[in-house]
Amino acid sequence: MSKKKETSLFDDAKFITSVIIALIIIIVLLSQSWAINSNLDTIIMVRSILNHNSFYILLLIYFVGIKLSIGKKYFNYLNIFLMLLYFINTISSLLTVIQAFTLNSLLLFLINLVIIIYLIHTMFRGTRVWKDYKLYNSPFNEITNEWYYDYLFIVPTILFIVNLIASTSINGCILALLDYLYILLFSRYIYLYREFLDKKEIHSDNKGNFDEIKKNIEDTTNDIKDKVDDFIEENKIDEKIDTAKDKIVDTTNDIKDKVDDFIEENKIDEKIDTAKDKIVDTTNDIKDKVDDFIEDNKIDEKIDTAKDKIVDTTNDIKDKVDDFIEENKIDEKIDTAKDKIVDTTNDIKDKVDDFIEDNKTTKKVKKDVKPKKKTSKKKGSE
Repeated sequence: MSKKKETSLFDDAKFITSVIIALIIIIVLLSQSWAINSNLDTIIMVRSILNHNSFYILLLIYFVGIKLSIGKKYFNYLNIFLMLLYFINTISSLLTVIQAFTLNSLLLFLINLVIIIYLIHTMFRGTRVWKDYKLYNSPFNEITNEWYYDYLFIVPTILFIVNLIASTSINGCILALLDYLYILLFSRYIYLYREFLDKKEIHSDNKGNFDEIKKNIEDTTNDIKDKVDDFIEENKIDEKIDTAKDKIVDTTNDIKDKVDDFIEENKIDEKIDTAKDKIVDTTNDIKDKVDDFIEDNKIDEKIDTAKDKIVDTTNDIKDKVDDFIEENKIDEKIDTAKDKIVDTTNDIKDKVDDFIEDNKTTKKVKKDVKPKKKTSKKKGSE
């Protein structure tokens, strides 16, 4: 691939966003898989995944959104969402610096702080917020696009080197590299968007002299290119970058060799194997002792004997109950009692019926006999 083609890809915002999306997906998948395979406690593993991946997942929503038609329609609202994410991330990194001050946490806070300032003075351009709050008069707006971009290249590089030195595993080194690449690509994305806005502003203020503007842009671009080439050549930037790469590789190899030597000197592998063997032997000893105890004390036989005794006792009780019922003729007595109850009930019923019948006859006789009329005493005396 030619240098011109590489430059055009690096200046293509669509290509940059596509690479960022792929990079975020790789970061999330790798960190999650390593967390699952690290044999950590479930709660600690979930907390670690959420702390590292939640920010990247939300960023993934932003970058996927701007590629969709609805995201392009509400692009300014997505930018507010992006700035809110980095604002929360900046506050979080500040609290980390206050609670546990380290060079790593300080560099991360400085990177997030500059990113949020860079976003505010880039994404709000041409909006009502830019005019109403007069952000164009902000001192941070005087800082050039190139300065922001250079800062977000140098400081993350230092942070990456610090992370490599502090990392104790290959997984940590890979994640540090991926985080470093993401910051570089994200700063490039903001840089390209600000350049786009600057060119759009030039075109909107254009009075019709396109050739002059085009020539000025070409001259300025050539001057900048020459200055950059001279600066790189004078300060031997390429050599320094190669030296830094070699040092990083050497440091990584030294760390790996020291870890291997430590494991070999302290016989970590042998100790782990010995511990495993002891655990297996102890487990087998406990099992053998339990089996011996059961066998010595004839626990199985005693359990079977107890079962037999319970069955025999139950049968004896049943037989005694049956014998008692048979000897005392309980069944016959129950039948006799039943018959007596039935006879008594029938006798009572007959007597009640006779009583009712007798009372009906008496009442009938009384109705048939009429009472005699009384004669007055006066008539009787005559």
